[in-house]
Amino acid sequence: MIRSLLGFLVCSIATTQVHAAMRTDFESSALVSGTIVIATDGSVRRVSVDDPEAARPTLVKFVQDSAMKWHFDPVVPESGTDEKRYRMTVRLIAKKAANGNYDVVIRGVSFGDGTTTGEVRDNPENQQMPPRYPMSAIERNVTGTVYLVLHIDREGKVTDADAEQVNLNVFGPENTMEVWRKQFASGAVKAARQWTYRVPTTGPLASEDGWVIRTSIVYSIKELSEMNKKDFWQTYIPGPRIDVPWLHKYETQSGNGDTVDALPDYTVQTRGAGPRLRTPAPQGS
Repeated sequence: MIRSLLGFLVCSIATTQVHAAMRTDFESSALVSGTIVIATDGSVRRVSVDDPEAARPTLVKFVQDSAMKWHFDPVVPESGTDEKRYRMTVRLIAKKAANGNYDVVIRGVSFGDGTTTGEVRDNPENQQMPPRYPMSAIERNVTGTVYLVLHIDREGKVTDADAEQVNLNVFGPENTMEVWRKQFASGAVKAARQWTYRVPTTGPLASEDGWVIRTSIVYSIKELSEMNKKDFWQTYIPGPRIDVPWLHKYETQSGNGDTVDALPDYTVQTRGAGPRLRTPAPQGS
């Protein structure tokens, strides 16, 4: 589902990079999506990347080599096999080292994409209820992404909603950026409380009383056609991760890393829908 707020102003990438160079808290990152195949004992058999040309051979190899070292809880295999495949998204972070080169690490990984009947799926009608774009943010070319965590009941209604993190694509004084984060988060949560979802009808999650999901809202003042032309690496100011008190009620539910921002735009991630890592995803350069 596309929840981008369309407008008529375009934020200059070149200007963003100039401002970023004057700060120490900016971050360059990329999402690499693909498929991971896991054996019944939790070992990884194969890893593929969707767009290897965009990611480039060295990064593809880095993601594949890293993922092959992961180990998961035992999985239920697909019919007639001894393995199971999952959709996977990896968040890469590039940081400038003292020698001027860039080190790349894996910060997080998510599984599933909200497209199967065993997961919570989006409702197309939610597209008609986007959040309001703050006029003050439009006037100042402020853009960003809000990462939401929601609780969905058996009827598909949102019973709890909060913003866990807000990343901004433009830079300013910290107190001003905090105002922008709060405006984006408030609008996103208000809109999310009106949404409904299609609940799981197959698999182990179908019998649950409710589900925790994560999704995102992109506040952009670009036209949709321009938004889809993203560079592989994106530079932004990451916001702090916010503790969500009501989420603690569901800590006993199976998670898969609970990485907030390792989630492609406009997708839904259902907690417990993917495989569970026994240890955190390893990091390297």
